[in-house]
Amino acid sequence: MAFRTKNGFSKMRLRHRFRTSIIMGLLAMGPIGCMSLPEKPSNGHGREPIPAQAPIPTSRWAEEDLEFRNNCLDPLNGDSPENEAEQRLADILDNIEEKGGAAGKALIEFIRAQKDLRFSLEEMPAGLHGYYDSELEAVHLDKNNNDAELTATLIHELVHVYQNKTGAHSRAAIGKDIHYAMAMELASEAGAEAIAVRIAHEMKQNAAPEIWDAYQSNFPDYADMGVAYQDTYDEDIKTKTHEEAAQFAGEMAYEQYFQAQWRLDFYNLKTMTQVMRHYAAADSIAAYVDRDQTDIEAQKMANLPGGISFSRNSDALDNDEIFGFGKNAQILRYLADAFEAHRKGENSETNAETLDKFGLLAGVDFKAAVNDLLDKEKAPNIVVALIMQAQAQGIQDKLLARQAEKILEQAPVRVITEPLIIRITPAMKEDAGHRHSHMPRNTPPKKDR
Repeated sequence: MAFRTKNGFSKMRLRHRFRTSIIMGLLAMGPIGCMSLPEKPSNGHGREPIPAQAPIPTSRWAEEDLEFRNNCLDPLNGDSPENEAEQRLADILDNIEEKGGAAGKALIEFIRAQKDLRFSLEEMPAGLHGYYDSELEAVHLDKNNNDAELTATLIHELVHVYQNKTGAHSRAAIGKDIHYAMAMELASEAGAEAIAVRIAHEMKQNAAPEIWDAYQSNFPDYADMGVAYQDTYDEDIKTKTHEEAAQFAGEMAYEQYFQAQWRLDFYNLKTMTQVMRHYAAADSIAAYVDRDQTDIEAQKMANLPGGISFSRNSDALDNDEIFGFGKNAQILRYLADAFEAHRKGENSETNAETLDKFGLLAGVDFKAAVNDLLDKEKAPNIVVALIMQAQAQGIQDKLLARQAEKILEQAPVRVITEPLIIRITPAMKEDAGHRHSHMPRNTPPKKDR
């Protein structure tokens, strides 16, 4: 499921793209495509702006309860719209098809063939613009957005529909290798956003500049992708055809997605949360299977019918491209490695080996941490939940004891009677000056991407 806003996974479904998650039972209120909506969009893709600064959130993402959705709009049926909301969506779809160039036409023609797809226009929490629920075959949008904002969001979500329907990306990735799940989610979001930028730019070229203006002004966290597209297009159109210039511009927009560290941090944290919730609810350690994203999988993410592809030359994301660089990246990489080892049975106990390898997460109970996360009063995110669980299990004390033990084993020191207090002599200080340990630089190398 995809969406513009928060993250979520309903009863073992979590959502994407500024989309959030919470376990909650579904209450059917109409055809399957318009069942009730959990307070967090479930296993979906969506758009939701967040502050661009780096720190992992220490407060819980907004979790306002959403009204159960019983709006089953079918603007694709070709008949006369039954109400104002359905007419509004039908007009927007027509506008995308008419003014969105080859990409807009290809996308809407594909969507019109999806007879089971339904839509809803509802009031959503602040910041949540929309999302696609692949399980319920429904695209949910914020009725309070103006038509230009709705158009920009709708294009993004419809690309997620195409990705899901063609098998390019699905919720099945959540149950696999955690690094694979993150790579697939990032590529999926990059693809949907790159195509949204392309179609918005086409509409600007075809007398509908308000869509492009809305994209640049109302989704500032993604505006850098629009700048990359426009700059490339303006340069290439001097010597190339419109389609050639748009192709290269779309490829640059796709690659630009991975250059914003906050996007990597946010979506990686969200995807890791989804994977761990799925594991806590359904998986056993024995079910774990290593899997790497392939070049072919990466190349399918920014595709549309008719051979349109902005990811055609992409390679599979490696770990540096998945995580990026910085403090958050280091924390999330450490967390992912500890979890992966846990699922392989290599980090299920707190002992000297795991303490040396995984530190505070040595033998931590990941399922208990997920349960803490589901209690809104306990933890704002999975990182905090894991730290709390480590403290509850006494791992912190064991880690400190292990560190002291290693110091005693490795350093020629004299210990006085008070526990864990070491007498430092002038000679030791001088000797220590000749021993250095180097931490990895937190400066990203220049990339060819």
